[in-house]
Parts: sequence; structure tokens; C-alpha cells
Amino acid sequence: MNPKPPTILKCLLLPLFLSLPLFLFLLQTPSTATLRHRQPPAGIRIRPGYTSYATYINRQLNKTQNPKLRRIWRTRDWDRKVRVFSQFFQLSPPLVVEGDFHAQPFGDGTFDFEFSNVFDHALYPEKFAREIERTLRPGGVCALHVAVSRRADKYSANDVFGGVEAVVGLFKGSEVVYTRKVDGFGLDTEIVFRKKKKGG
Repeated sequence: MNPKPPTILKCLLLPLFLSLPLFLFLLQTPSTATLRHRQPPAGIRIRPGYTSYATYINRQLNKTQNPKLRRIWRTRDWDRKVRVFSQFFQLSPPLVVEGDFHAQPFGDGTFDFEFSNVFDHALYPEKFAREIERTLRPGGVCALHVAVSRRADKYSANDVFGGVEAVVGLFKGSEVVYTRKVDGFGLDTEIVFRKKKKGG
């Protein structure tokens, strides 16, 4: 039996995007260099078609302008999504800040807790993981909802085909608290990490 997640007093709901890439923190472009020669992390496949960071940004922003998706976001399904996440984070209002989740606009050790359900949208999974660890305080907790048993949505930038271990391997300065199966709107696994304390 998996232990229950720890109670965290200070929360960062960054990124809590409800799978809406409008909040993907992608408005600051770190690089427009081509991606063809970049080696992805073991067990994670970067999807084809992203020849530069600019093409990645454009594809993600395109999702927010899709009339069909905008209609879906106004339906009961979207309301259900909001209710589910509201139950997870009853004591903390959402925080949305413009930026890039590959380069969070926060100082080192800022947060006790970070949550993300958009790992599959990271074009640079290593940077995504490093930024979470950088902005967590020692002993801080990160919870990720990821798809490891199925392909994520068509706007995803990566697919995890190496199981939970592929994601865990990116978090060099953290230890796994627990993993469990979840029904996360296409995401099937929750992985909770705790950042190691200095000297620990």
C-alpha cells in the first residue's frame, strides 16, 4: 500500500495548467537552434517535427486557438477537470505566471511543493526536471502526473516509453516517495519526489 502524500503548507501550483498549453510558460524562447542532433534522455522519445524551439512554441500555441478544443474547454468535461484539480488543491489558489517551464522565473529553493501534469509537453525533459529541482527547497516535494502506459495527446512533445524509471532518472537530486496509478485525464501515473537535503 502506498503512503498518502505529505501535507504541504506552502504550495506552488506551477505548472497546474489543466492540460491547457496557453499556460505552458512558453512565451520566452530560450533557443531557436535546430533540435535534430540533440540526444533525448534514455526511455523518452522526442516527437518528430520539432526542428526548432520556435516550431515547438507555435504548435503549442496552436492548441489554444483550435475552435474545437475551445468548445470542449467550455463543456462539462472541462468543468469536471477543474473540480478534480480544485479538490487536490483546496487550500491553495492557482498561480499563473508568464514564463517558461524549461527556465522557471523563480530563484533557487523558492518552493516547498510543485505539481505538474504537463511533463509530456516538455521539449527538453532534462531542463524541465532540473528547473523543478532548482526551485524546490531541500526536502521539498514534487508531484508529477505522467503517461507511461499510453501515448499522450497529439500536442505532446515527448512520449515516455521507458516506464517510470525514465522519468525518475531525470531527477538526479531527488528520491522517489511513491508512485501510483491515477486517472488523470489521459495521464495514468503519479510520481512523487522529495528533493534531497544537502549532505543527505
